Amino acid sequence: MLPVEYDDLFLVEVDAPRRFHEYSSMRLARSWEHRRDLEAVAPDRTRVTDTLALEPRLPLPRPVLQVVVGALFSHRQRRLLRHFAR
Repeated sequence: MLPVEYDDLFLVEVDAPRRFHEYSSMRLARSWEHRRDLEAVAPDRTRVTDTLALEPRLPLPRPVLQVVVGALFSHRQRRLLRHFAR
């Protein structure tokens, strides 16, 4: 296996089970700042809100970044739905 990416992750704040704030740097992103807030909206429903700021190392056009990050978070959402639908 060849490493494709690394993540130097730092948890800035954790307020379990309601939110977290992380900051990291990666091979592809000089900085990646991610906040996730969880809000109970019904006894069996939770609203997940992700806020992301990133500075890529390569000068990629914003639409390309939006597609890539959108695909990453869509994949995560599908996995969460599959896991919690049990």
